[in-house]
Amino acid sequence: MEFWVLFLIYLVGFLLIFVDIFLPGGILATCGAVIVAIGVITTYVQHGTMWGTAALLGSALLAIVLLVTGFKVLTHSRLGNLIFLDPTPGKTSPGAATVDTHTLVGKEVVAETYLRPAGRIQLESEPYDAISSGGYIPPGSRIRVVGAQMNYLVVERV
Repeated sequence: MEFWVLFLIYLVGFLLIFVDIFLPGGILATCGAVIVAIGVITTYVQHGTMWGTAALLGSALLAIVLLVTGFKVLTHSRLGNLIFLDPTPGKTSPGAATVDTHTLVGKEVVAETYLRPAGRIQLESEPYDAISSGGYIPPGSRIRVVGAQMNYLVVERV
């Protein structure tokens, strides 16, 4: 196999690994790793043990460098600020709960959106994500907060 074909195999694999940093799921990185592995195996078969081992070690090192560099660059970019949470303690992001949701248990409100079973409610002029404990609830229905679970208020129809 020609050198440029092997180069293209490695290039496509590493591009998929790098692009996966910006997209959720990990499928592209997995495909990229498989393509790079095919390139390494082909290098072993076509060019012998010495070049195959060099390709294996170089590929592993390059993949690590790409991932670390990608995350370092991404965390300090505008796109990274949208994707990653701010680890600064005490700082709240827009939409973060500033009220202890357990204090809202027992309050009655009207459903703002469909709850099938998840939806939104308006409580004390603040929007909250809610989950229905009894299935589908149409908007405008009277509901009562019966609990809090994770970041959701658990509600039931009155």
